[in-house]
Amino acid sequence: MATTAETDRRAETGGRAARLWIRLTVFLLLLAGVCLPVVSADTAVAAPVTCGDGAWVWQNPLPTGMTMTDVDFVDARHGWTVGSFGTVLRTADGGASWQRQATGTRGLMSGLDFRSRTSGLIVGADGYVARTTNAGRHWSKRRSRTKADLLAVTYAD
Repeated sequence: MATTAETDRRAETGGRAARLWIRLTVFLLLLAGVCLPVVSADTAVAAPVTCGDGAWVWQNPLPTGMTMTDVDFVDARHGWTVGSFGTVLRTADGGASWQRQATGTRGLMSGLDFRSRTSGLIVGADGYVARTTNAGRHWSKRRSRTKADLLAVTYAD
């Protein structure tokens, strides 16, 4: 799987860097065989889908209508995506199936970063920040000291 330079990701409230990050993520996932249905350069809509053997294999494992804004894979099989209405989805099979994870919010989730299969951060509207240490089974809201919309995050030790 292609990797990215994690140092290029920055938590910020501007839009350009987040759009570039989404484009880069989509490109790298395409290289890895995981595809997202992209309707604009900035967002992927509905559920992530997979590609197999060079041909498009469209899947729709979840209810439609969600706008997904970021995706992060820690390896070829384990990944998360975030989006509208507090949506966080997790896959453990490279995108063949996705499970919804409860976040405790209905706001837009804009960014995420996982440093392992268990530890990750999500950020979103109105300064929302949450952390998990158990692969997203439980998310703990964190204080961000801002009401600005957070678009991207990097998990730093």
